[in-house]
Amino acid sequence: MTAPRGFVLLNALILVGALAAVAVLLLARAGEGQARRLADQDTARLRLTLDGGEAMMRTALMRDTRSADHTGELWARALRDVPLDLGALSVDPVDLQGRFNVNWLTNPEEVASRAAFARLLQRLGVPASRGEDITRFLTPNSAPDVFGKRVPPIAPAGGPILMIDQLRMLPSLRDTEFDRLAPFISALPGDSQLNVNTASADVLDAVLPGVSRAAWSKLISDRTRDPFTSVENFQTRLGAIGGFETAGEIDEDRFSVRSDWFEARLTATANSDGSGRKATRITVFERRTLPLGPRVAYRLTQQP
Repeated sequence: MTAPRGFVLLNALILVGALAAVAVLLLARAGEGQARRLADQDTARLRLTLDGGEAMMRTALMRDTRSADHTGELWARALRDVPLDLGALSVDPVDLQGRFNVNWLTNPEEVASRAAFARLLQRLGVPASRGEDITRFLTPNSAPDVFGKRVPPIAPAGGPILMIDQLRMLPSLRDTEFDRLAPFISALPGDSQLNVNTASADVLDAVLPGVSRAAWSKLISDRTRDPFTSVENFQTRLGAIGGFETAGEIDEDRFSVRSDWFEARLTATANSDGSGRKATRITVFERRTLPLGPRVAYRLTQQP
């Protein structure tokens, strides 16, 4: 092969190699673009799915016109991985008034609530000192220097909180302790009442000491089939099973059979490309009387 021909062939090979590299690059970019489009579509699909789950919960609350709220109603039905077009939806509803409202602790005169919170912590195996820290954190003008000397220093809320996750600011409260406590507490307006139809045995035992576990077990089993129609009905049935001698002394201002505050934990899955992307949302609803209807008090969304 002569030198000119070899030079031409070499140039041709270089050109072919360059074109091949360009082709590979273009294909890669096309693949990235396709993946990006699918991801964008999934992001939009996840958001719409979460919005749909939120709308379902709002509709269920709006249609509930009964005078008592309990776990047998439409709003309380959980959905698990309901298949949708290229995805799925899960909805986990909770009556927040079935939990101990930590904002009751903001009032120093709420001696009964503070004692009840201490009993709840004891039952859940959370150290009493954590309860003292939480109470100080929520009490206005309560020992700010105690928190200021922490490492790192924090500013106490000194009043009602919006979300229980704000308690994570407390350095002394471990994640495992918070996780143990979280299913039993809420952060609601201070005048909210405890719904005896949805409260757990642990919460009821904390706020109404002196009732045997066997009595609570029977009462909760009975209310599943026959929910309480009023606080008076709750007192009567509690006294009838012999579990509480002072049933007539229950503070009716603290208890109720109806709720206005609910939470929906939503999980959406998009699976257009087999990746199974997920997004979650926590939405808190306040149910208001018609024609206003339920409103979203706040929502927290985590989306890829």
